[in-house]
Amino acid sequence: MKTKKIELCRKNKLVQYYVKKDLPQKQMIWIYHRFLEKDKRWHFFHEGSYCLIRTSQRVLAMERYLRNQKLAFDIGVWEDAHETVRKYQPFFEPVFHSYTILGLIGKNSEFNSLMNRVVHCFINMCGAPHYEECFALQRQATQSALLYAQGCGETQARRIVDEFRAELKLKKIGGIHPYPLK
Repeated sequence: MKTKKIELCRKNKLVQYYVKKDLPQKQMIWIYHRFLEKDKRWHFFHEGSYCLIRTSQRVLAMERYLRNQKLAFDIGVWEDAHETVRKYQPFFEPVFHSYTILGLIGKNSEFNSLMNRVVHCFINMCGAPHYEECFALQRQATQSALLYAQGCGETQARRIVDEFRAELKLKKIGGIHPYPLK
């Protein structure tokens, strides 16, 4: 994860707060309502052991709040580590902002429906036929499970992959699955 030391944000660059602890969703909702509602570019990511909050400009009141909560954080300019995000960053920013708001205001009971709409719309807008959506989701889920498993111990990784494969309960199409799991 790259965070360059802040050069008091050049025009159009987002400030990145690297909070050295992942914040609960309720706390993120509070931070949103208290400090960030008017920022149309802000977004955040839960990253497991830490949290990234990106804003249009420094938010001194939020910085004071984080310090008062005894939350260690670094401040820098956002430069994404993911090559695809860097390449299309001006397009990802509004998407990340919209997903952030949906993630904060959407109800837990709507999670699957919200995720379905996000994925379906993107695949549809790429011009893929409807049946390709399930294959794209399967490939993504498989890649994510395997990537996650690599970060775990071998025993836990094998269990995760085996559970994932069992959960898929794949049906063969014409006797041959077009995207077999390895």
